[in-house]
Amino acid sequence: MPPIGPHTWRQCNTLAVARNFYEEDMNILRPRIDRRNDSDGVTGMQFPSYEWSVAVAYQVFGFHETLPRIISWLISVAGLFFGYCLIRRITGSVWMGAVAAWGLAWSPEIYYHSINALPDVLASSASLGGLWYFLRWREHRRAGHFWLSLVLTALAGLTKLQFLLIGFPIAVLLLQDIQRRQLGWRRDAGPLAFFALASVGIPLAWYAYARNLIEVSGLRNSSGVVCLCPQPDRGFRAAGFRD
Repeated sequence: MPPIGPHTWRQCNTLAVARNFYEEDMNILRPRIDRRNDSDGVTGMQFPSYEWSVAVAYQVFGFHETLPRIISWLISVAGLFFGYCLIRRITGSVWMGAVAAWGLAWSPEIYYHSINALPDVLASSASLGGLWYFLRWREHRRAGHFWLSLVLTALAGLTKLQFLLIGFPIAVLLLQDIQRRQLGWRRDAGPLAFFALASVGIPLAWYAYARNLIEVSGLRNSSGVVCLCPQPDRGFRAAGFRD
């Protein structure tokens, strides 16, 4: 099924980038858009984690319009699972976790975009997973939980910068630990400082790099006109469709 529903223009932009990874170059650091004039189409945008994942699926299974929807659905299910686990851990109640997951499933983000080709669901699911694994690290101090939390939190910020707001509930948890004298400075100060610097610094570094790509190329991936445009020697192409 081609892009349809809310934010169709944004889905077209997303799928155009994914298709260009698949057809031209899988270098995730050099995303390409369709409306490129005489350039190679490389320009800056949010970190193309979702688009690159779709391109990998194209490489494995071939070009199919259902693949982005399947990937989005799987990511949405992962977000619901993280939401359930997060509330269950906070409240200690399986029932409250189930209610939270049910409510999350009816949120506009999941309800409208759970099968759409948009990176927003990936960012929200990653942020929930990052917070859940941080809670687990806070309780057990296991290195695996720390690194999973860091990777997911950074991925959320890379994919959608505003999801770095997940740092606020993390800060509240740490303030509670300080008040209760449960935070060992010698043990925890180094890892927490590294977590803060990496989870914020990596996304900010990417967006600085993306801004530079925009300035060099003069191309912007922000308008719906990107999803249908002339291609040199190939006529017009719509995102999500093959020539």
